[in-house]
Amino acid sequence: MDNMSREIDTDSEIGRTFALLLETLKDEVLEILYRREIQLMRTGSDAFDPRVQHAIGVEHTDDPADNNRVARVVRHGILYRDTVLRPEEVIVKRYRSASSTSLVERG
Repeated sequence: MDNMSREIDTDSEIGRTFALLLETLKDEVLEILYRREIQLMRTGSDAFDPRVQHAIGVEHTDDPADNNRVARVVRHGILYRDTVLRPEEVIVKRYRSASSTSLVERG
C-alpha cells in the first residue's frame, strides 16, 4: 500500500491513467483493511507524539512556536483497533535560534 502512494509521473496520458488505477487500487486495499479493523493513523494534531510517531528526520526552523511540530508525514502509521501496528514516520521541526545558527556556520 505504501508503494501505491508514492508519486507517479503524471505528465503523460499513460502516467495519469496509471496514477488513477493505483489510486483506485489503494482505496480498495484500504477498504479491505478497514473491514478488518485496521486503519491508517490520523493523529489530528501537528504536535509530535512519540507514543505513536517515529521521527526519522529533523527540519530546522527559526520560529520557536514550530519547535517539536510535525513538518510532514513520510509514512502513515497503522492501527488495529487501538493498538499501534506501525508508528507514523515523520519529519519533525526543531527550533534553532539565529545566534546558534551563526555560531555553527562560523564554527
